[in-house]
Amino acid sequence: MALPGSGIIYMSQVNSELGRPATQTLWLADAELRNTIADVGSGALSMANCRGKTYHATQNAVIPYSYVGQANFQGGQAFRGASPAYVERVTDSNPDSGQIYGWWLRIYFNQNPNHGGNLWVLNNSTGIAYTLNKAAGNMWQVYVGNPGSGVPDNWIPTVPAGNVYNYSIYAV
Repeated sequence: MALPGSGIIYMSQVNSELGRPATQTLWLADAELRNTIADVGSGALSMANCRGKTYHATQNAVIPYSYVGQANFQGGQAFRGASPAYVERVTDSNPDSGQIYGWWLRIYFNQNPNHGGNLWVLNNSTGIAYTLNKAAGNMWQVYVGNPGSGVPDNWIPTVPAGNVYNYSIYAV
């Protein structure tokens, strides 16, 4: 849930957005606040930098040319205490006919992050975004239907140099 776009922003609201106890001590110099809400890596920071913002973490992933399979995240920010391990695109098809019904987009974490809600994942390289639902354990996923149904199958439309895409992961 985003912080207020106007009026007073309380530190308890910021703590809640960070997935922390509302009464935990918080300083504006907090690295997680700077990098996951305010987007101010260095220099002056004020509560105005947090207006209307929501928690997010940015990652890079190498995507296989086939667009199907696992792509490991490379560094980037932790997401509420857990590092995203990899993004996966799994085709849902009939093994006999080869007909593709759709595909799953899944994100796995190295451990369960302090977040039980949905994730909004933006591919910063393409501008395509999906909301992923909490599935089981450390996995979030979304099912995209039949490619012929008009549902965009363009999460990974073209492979950039080096196959590296940049993602932002938001708590919703």
